[in-house]
Amino acid sequence: MMKIEKWKMKDVVGFLLLCCSLYIIGRMVGFCFSEDIWYDEVFSAGMMRYSYKEIMNFTAQDVHPPLYYWYLKTFVDIGKAFWGKIDSVIFAKLASVIPMIGLWILAVTKLHKQCGMLTAGIFIFCVYTMPQLTLYSVEIRMYSFALFLVTMAYFYGYEIYKTRQKKAFVGLFICGILVAYTQYFSCIAIALLYLIVGAGIWKDTQARKQWLANVAASVICYLPWMPTVIKQFTTVNSSYWIQPLTWRSLAGCVKYIYLPSGGNPTLNYVFAALMILATLFLGIFFWWKRGSLKAVCSEEGFYICLGLGMLGGLILIGVGVSILVSPVFVYRYMTPCLGAFWFVYALLLADCKKKGLWIPVLLLTLYVGFINVKGVFWEETHKATQMKETKKCLDIIQEDDVLIYNFNHVQATLGYYKNNESYLLYYEPEELIQKIYRDYGMIDDVKQIQELLRQGKNVYFLGSFVSREDIVAEWQDQGLKVEEEGSYLLERYWFNLYSVKE
Repeated sequence: MMKIEKWKMKDVVGFLLLCCSLYIIGRMVGFCFSEDIWYDEVFSAGMMRYSYKEIMNFTAQDVHPPLYYWYLKTFVDIGKAFWGKIDSVIFAKLASVIPMIGLWILAVTKLHKQCGMLTAGIFIFCVYTMPQLTLYSVEIRMYSFALFLVTMAYFYGYEIYKTRQKKAFVGLFICGILVAYTQYFSCIAIALLYLIVGAGIWKDTQARKQWLANVAASVICYLPWMPTVIKQFTTVNSSYWIQPLTWRSLAGCVKYIYLPSGGNPTLNYVFAALMILATLFLGIFFWWKRGSLKAVCSEEGFYICLGLGMLGGLILIGVGVSILVSPVFVYRYMTPCLGAFWFVYALLLADCKKKGLWIPVLLLTLYVGFINVKGVFWEETHKATQMKETKKCLDIIQEDDVLIYNFNHVQATLGYYKNNESYLLYYEPEELIQKIYRDYGMIDDVKQIQELLRQGKNVYFLGSFVSREDIVAEWQDQGLKVEEEGSYLLERYWFNLYSVKE
């Protein structure tokens, strides 16, 4: 650690950003102590109740590998062993924060020594505050876990280019195979990383041999899972929820990376455009200052090519395959590569020597980060507050009551909390959700509701969207008494609770 009297302004700024980031991650840890979840998290929360072998069987029927769910189960089981009274959802959210804390530790130890305090500070500030990334700090999904692994693989790839050390090859192999068993598009990013690193070291015979050994070992370690991968992608190709993309989706990818979620929606587009222009100017300034060939061959140039190559290649492959073959890509699949992307941004900004450029860009970055985090903090606080009210709804519902829904997301999410007999109006419930939790039924006629009531069961309707009013009116016209008990928010789903009687 350098002495304070030798610090320059950039070092002070970097140190303050590291401290600010520590405060932000502390707030995100606090948000973990709310028990609300949403539809995607239902899969994670359900799977962690099963054995490791059962989890592998479930994921084979889904579109993800099993490693994240194994990690989640291990973390939650350890937490419950020490603090059994704490809800599993809290430990599951904390499991998503741990990889983000790991990146902060990386920034304050290795990165600040290797790249400077300012680069380390901007990097971790961006990882914690830029659009999309903050939300995944507490979401019970694999994205923060994959973000940590891909980012570590990125730094090991750079170490291979710089030092050719065997420990860097080992680190890349370990991170790469872990990523491959975590999320498929992150696996594509690792494949791109291997290609770029291979191109950078190909003329070095010894390094090339180690690189080929890494590739061969990775393929061998992944072969047992390949039949499952083929089966899963056949399922996606034949029928799945992902919406079609067009080449305009490339602009949507850029929007996903830069557009803040808090503040004024119109101004957010202005600030996103300014961030895009700032990134372009910093890149142009970097290449112009060094000369194109010299910049590419430098260590900093390789860092940039590696980070941008991973993200850009992933976007082109994802969008291209979705257009030309079948929809398989959604914007959030970029998330694990954004650690490397924002490190490139930090490197470019810290490298800029002109105060007239780097200070305004830094202030813009800080402002965008703060308005985005402010929006996330408000949203998480609001959801936690509303969850306290929603618990009152859960207390109203007794274990023998029958629940009817008109939205499968609400049915699946409430199914985590309540083990009731449950029906979905007019549609078949999600097959995998039923396998993880329990069998759900379908109702398409009022007579079925009347039959449940004649059996002496208490029936509640949990209605979502404006259509719930039409459903209630239709039931009332057919002789049912439907009374509203309250309106509640669960994570991101508003629903009304109605008691249904004859």
